[in-house]
Parts: sequence; C-alpha cells; structure tokens
Amino acid sequence: MFSLPKRVAVSYELGQIRALLQEKGYEVVDLEVGEKALPKVDAVVVSGLSENLLGREDRLTGAPVIDARGRQAEEVLWDLGKRLK
Repeated sequence: MFSLPKRVAVSYELGQIRALLQEKGYEVVDLEVGEKALPKVDAVVVSGLSENLLGREDRLTGAPVIDARGRQAEEVLWDLGKRLK
C-alpha cells in the first residue's frame, strides 16, 4: 500500500530540522508561507522565535504542534514520528 509523505509546516529558522525531515521523506513547507495552507498539514514545528504562534496553529489545523526550542533535530524527528502514528 502506497502512502503519501506527511506534510509538516516548519519555521524557516529551523534549517537542520527542515533538512532532516526532508531527508527522512517528509514534505516540508515554510510555516510563514504555509499559514494559508495550515489546515492541510499533518504537524507544525515551531521555534522560540515563533512561540507566539503555538496556540494558534493547533486550533487552525487540528494537527500537533511541536516546540523545537532547545532540542536536537533527532529529538524533534522522534517526537514527530510518535505523534503522527
């Protein structure tokens, strides 16, 4: 059975996380650009710079919002995989 890649909106400043997610097969969209498309994402990854958005994305998307502040890319990937099961 073929499954589409999970679509994740990621804050622009999270370059290492963006790169790792793309490497692992996730479709990554810019959070700043993707705000209009937020209802179409499976998850949202934000940084401390965009923490004021934390309460807004989950209401707009129904998708999990992951705060990447102070975390390694691998930790965010693990958390994302756990939440998207």
